Amino acid sequence: MTKLKKCKACGEEISKNAKTCPKCGQKNAGGCLKTVLIGIGILVIIGAIGSLLGDKSDKEKNDGSKITTESNSKPETKKEDENKIKAGNYKVGQDMPAGEYIVISSKGLGYVEVTKDSSGTLDSIVMNDNVQGNTIITVKDGQYVNLKSADMYAFDKTPSLKPEDGIYKSGMYKVGVHIPAGEYKVVPDSNMGYIEVDKDSLGGLQSIITNDNLQAEKYITVQDGQYLKIKNASINTNK
Repeated sequence: MTKLKKCKACGEEISKNAKTCPKCGQKNAGGCLKTVLIGIGILVIIGAIGSLLGDKSDKEKNDGSKITTESNSKPETKKEDENKIKAGNYKVGQDMPAGEYIVISSKGLGYVEVTKDSSGTLDSIVMNDNVQGNTIITVKDGQYVNLKSADMYAFDKTPSLKPEDGIYKSGMYKVGVHIPAGEYKVVPDSNMGYIEVDKDSLGGLQSIITNDNLQAEKYITVQDGQYLKIKNASINTNK
């Protein structure tokens, strides 16, 4: 039996499958419209899924770029550590090369000692110093270096000792390298400061050109190649 439906235009009963009403000639587009709507719905769903997959792919790509960038930045932070000689006891010529080194305190007040042998006696001491900021030493093959609360760098591989603000504080500086030659006013930080000018960085009494305990400001003139050491004092090169 043929299924019937009413024509939406004239109300005549016609075959459900008829595309045109035989009485009024009105087209029956219901089936096609339904098919079109279903097709549009499917396309919308497919588009949404594609968008989600695209977003996920972009996120993974961006995350990958972030990881790569962070990974590439790590070797730069390790570069300085590769040149660092940490606190410890070293034999020159065996554990480290002979030469000039800069010692930088790592915990407030450091200590460095150079000895001619490993006997541990006072007679074996070539030089020693309590390190405020930094100091500079020269060591020879066969000597021993003892570092406490300090790190050491070869002279040409040390971090910069030039202050960005132009104010030099407790430390030892090579004239012509870390500080220009000239006349400077040394200002003590407290009741007692200290200043010393050396001809080399061997650290013995024979190296000292002049030294003084400061209870007030003092002018000092230094030349290229000399070494300037200040403790509990400062030099403002901006003035």
